[in-house]
Amino acid sequence: MNRERILVVEDKETILRKRAELLRAEGYEVFEASNLNQALATFREHQIPVVVTDLKMDGGDGLEVAKQVNALRPLTMVIIITGAEREGNFLRSLQINTFAYLEKGHHTVEELRGAVAAAIESYRQSEEDRKRREIELQTKKSMLAFLTHTMRGTFAGAPAALEAALEHSKDLADQLANPSAYRAISKLASLHTAFRLIDSMLDAYKILVQDPERLRKGWECDTAGGYPLTSLVEEVLRSVLGRLLFSESQMRPFDRLAGGLEERKEIKRSYLQQVLLTSEPQPPSEWVRESFPIIEIGDLPPLQLDRDGIRYALLYSVLSELLFNAVKYTNATTPIRLEGSANGNALQLTCINPTDSNASKTRGSRKGLNFVQSILDPIPSLHLNLNLPGSGGACEGVEFRATLNFPTTN
Repeated sequence: MNRERILVVEDKETILRKRAELLRAEGYEVFEASNLNQALATFREHQIPVVVTDLKMDGGDGLEVAKQVNALRPLTMVIIITGAEREGNFLRSLQINTFAYLEKGHHTVEELRGAVAAAIESYRQSEEDRKRREIELQTKKSMLAFLTHTMRGTFAGAPAALEAALEHSKDLADQLANPSAYRAISKLASLHTAFRLIDSMLDAYKILVQDPERLRKGWECDTAGGYPLTSLVEEVLRSVLGRLLFSESQMRPFDRLAGGLEERKEIKRSYLQQVLLTSEPQPPSEWVRESFPIIEIGDLPPLQLDRDGIRYALLYSVLSELLFNAVKYTNATTPIRLEGSANGNALQLTCINPTDSNASKTRGSRKGLNFVQSILDPIPSLHLNLNLPGSGGACEGVEFRATLNFPTTN
């Protein structure tokens, strides 16, 4: 015996009872409604996989029944009984989400039985698919949550430990001419940059995996603090320069930008001595302007952030990845520009970089940009507009342009 639930909606009582009894004889549990309000009240109260409704009724038509039912539970199968074939064709042209149309007065009892049975089977299959996807998603979430938790625990003390190691290395700043000291300090700088970025990304990704809604609410509620956007950008620039100058896996863009081997070594020594290994470090924006002019920081609006908030963590991770990817595309002659503007309650940050004809060959992996997009997807108020050079052919004059738009308050 079938015990699936069916809701029959019909304003004419005789027809309503006849259809309901027909389906009860098939073993279904049948609910009856004579208008839209009754139908929706019954539908909300019970888990009903199939709705059979007349098209034209007093007190709300079948079209509205279908719309409301699908808005509440999209997997529900709706069968509409129309007055004529042309009405069914018209409804199909509207692309209303219904399972079947039966022409009133012309469909047989067997056709109604067959349509309901097919709708039940389709619902069961859709429900099984939904549950399977839900299990797969939950499994992935659990695995990713475990991995991010494990990695977060493993890396938790790394940035602070490397910061301390770099602090002690300041005594070696005058020994950078020594190849061994230079290599050791360069490796420390590389590790410190990598772990600092990983630490921030893991914070954001852990929340994304476990609770995307918390990520969204955290972003929207984190609208005040005492940490200026200009300071965040200095940290972002320090991260990008650290990756560019000291990460062995990212040396290709640096090789294109800095010329010969001795010039590259001198740039690294300058950064170590003036930014990392000194008690009075030069702001990265000043150093890059004076010693390695590949990036320009334009005007930035006076946005204040919570140093421990989600908005800071996301902006740090996103801007670091966007600015570093701009370096991959650079034409090595025009500085990359990061600038911002405020328009009322909205803020825009734009990273611009004219690219060369070999941009499609030098761009490398886009995994970082894909990661950026994945953590922004749950936040409707945060929009990333990304323009990348084409994947083939000449790209002369094309810009790498990434623009973040978001409200400063909510």
